[in-house]
Order: sequence, then C-alpha cells, then structure tokens
Amino acid sequence: MGQSVFLKKVSFRKLLIIELDAKRLRLCFQRSKHVLFDGRSKKIQWGYLFTWQHSFAGDSDVNYVNTGAFQYFVFYQLGKGHYLRSAPVCAFDLRTEAYTIPVGLGYGKVMKKGNTVYNAFIEPQVSLIDEGPNP
Repeated sequence: MGQSVFLKKVSFRKLLIIELDAKRLRLCFQRSKHVLFDGRSKKIQWGYLFTWQHSFAGDSDVNYVNTGAFQYFVFYQLGKGHYLRSAPVCAFDLRTEAYTIPVGLGYGKVMKKGNTVYNAFIEPQVSLIDEGPNP
C-alpha cells in the first residue's frame, strides 16, 4: 500500500587524490559537497552531483588546481529499457575564473543478458556558455 521512495543525499565525502605524471607529483583534496538522486517516480529520475578539488602540496612546477564541477541529470523512462537523458557536467576553474556550461540530450537503452545488465547511451552535448580555456 505504501509508496516506495528513493531519495538519497550524501554530504561531505572526502577523497585524497595523488597524481603522478612524468615524475611530477600533485596532491589534491576532493570534497563532494552534495549528491542527490530522486528516484521516487518510475517515469522521471533526477538529481545532481557537486564536487570541488584543490591542490595542497606537490612539486612547484605543477599547476595549482582549484576546480569545481556541477552535474545535473534527468532521466525520462520511455519503457522496455529505453530512456531519454541529460547529464552534462558544468566545470569551473576557480583559479583562472574559466568555466563551461553545457547542455545535452541523449538516448539510452538498458539490456540484461544473463546476470549482467548493460547500459548503452549516446548524448551529444554543446557548450551553452564558455569563458576562458576549458577548465
């Protein structure tokens, strides 16, 4: 009788990233401030993910990193595993003030073969607003 509800929000997940590139080292700290997924509807699911990453140590000849990303997503179920989607990632370089804000529309199909579930999709995206070099 009750309606099933799936609404998940995760806050302040931390991740230490160590990058090695041609004997250069950069240590970054990533903080996922907000993750939200709303799956209450069988027809439309939506949510967002916000992350922030910045350098705190490493070789002096490696560029300092201070970036944020915001990904919103919407999935519209068409039935029989077919769906429409939009899940672009907006990127912001807080050091150089460069950013890109894309929009996308795609199509996907979920298929099951044996115990394995496959999810195939295509989603062309175009940048709606750009400033500076790509972050």
